[in-house]
Amino acid sequence: MKAPNGGEAYLAGEVVPIEWSATPGLGEVEVLVRRAGLGEEESPGAAALPILDFQTLQVPFEVAGAGSVEALEVGLRLDHTYTADLEVRLVAPDGESVRLAFHNGGWRNDFGSGATDCTGTLTVFADDATTSIDAAEAPFAGRHRPHEPLSALAGQPMAGTWLLEITDHWGWDEGSLFCSQLTVFGETALVAAVDADDGAVVWTPSVDLVTGDFLVELVGQVGDRSDGTFHVVGIPPATTTLPPTTTTTTTEPPSTDLVVQTGYTADEYAGIARAAAILDLEVEEFQRTGVYVVSFLTAINPRPPEPMRPRPPVDGPALVATIWTEEEIPMLLAVAEAWGLTPAEMQKFGAILLAFFVGLAYG
Repeated sequence: MKAPNGGEAYLAGEVVPIEWSATPGLGEVEVLVRRAGLGEEESPGAAALPILDFQTLQVPFEVAGAGSVEALEVGLRLDHTYTADLEVRLVAPDGESVRLAFHNGGWRNDFGSGATDCTGTLTVFADDATTSIDAAEAPFAGRHRPHEPLSALAGQPMAGTWLLEITDHWGWDEGSLFCSQLTVFGETALVAAVDADDGAVVWTPSVDLVTGDFLVELVGQVGDRSDGTFHVVGIPPATTTLPPTTTTTTTEPPSTDLVVQTGYTADEYAGIARAAAILDLEVEEFQRTGVYVVSFLTAINPRPPEPMRPRPPVDGPALVATIWTEEEIPMLLAVAEAWGLTPAEMQKFGAILLAFFVGLAYG
């Protein structure tokens, strides 16, 4: 891509020359102009952002743009000595999120390769990639489909604060983030479908185009994209001003406890009730203790568990509800997520495991 390639500015109604170079004989190419918002955070080499055990690193991207999201891409360059420790999420401005990676790569190292800055080969999450991150091996250099599709965030407003979250769910191994990139695509216009040998077309943005930033993309055997956005000044984005309102709100103190209910079959309930009686515990407390046992065993294991499949069913008729305090909730959620389970499923796993241990100890 030769032009526009980042930093140019035009007025709506003004001709925008689009130029590229291509090897002769590559056939037809589609020339697209896409509204886009770009974000990049670079922390090269020794200035890298730390990825620490049992913590979440958040990287914000302030994105401007009119209209709604059509597609997204996320790029990463990070070093980590055990990639299966990691969960990577993209969080939209309204809080909705998708998992880009979730305990992928096993004992292998890193997302991306090469230089420890944005000039390295990044892992790029994109829905149109050929290979899924779940089927790939670290360091995942190049384009990969994410663990959950980014299309789940289509229709969101482009503008706002987007967050990249990297969570290390395990001990021992830590890492460093050198580069993260976000591309938010809005409306797309097909400028022309021409022979790649032509090397040039023009685009004239409509006079009623909303002001914004754009990229040019070539699709075909010639595949390329502007390195940066160019700006088109058109009509300002629409805004809605609401009259001020006066409201009276009565606020109750928030409840900080979490009640988690798990269903057992009659035989399962009988087994955990017998084990609970041996330990002189109520069934609800026995269920809680089982989760603590799983948390302890998980913590002393130097490697994270694989997600439990099949998941334990929790729709049985014998219901046991355990109340978790504000201080306990993070432990419950962390151990459940480490095993790929819901809190209710983790309660059942912990209770049955503890009942098994009680049976071994007491016959």
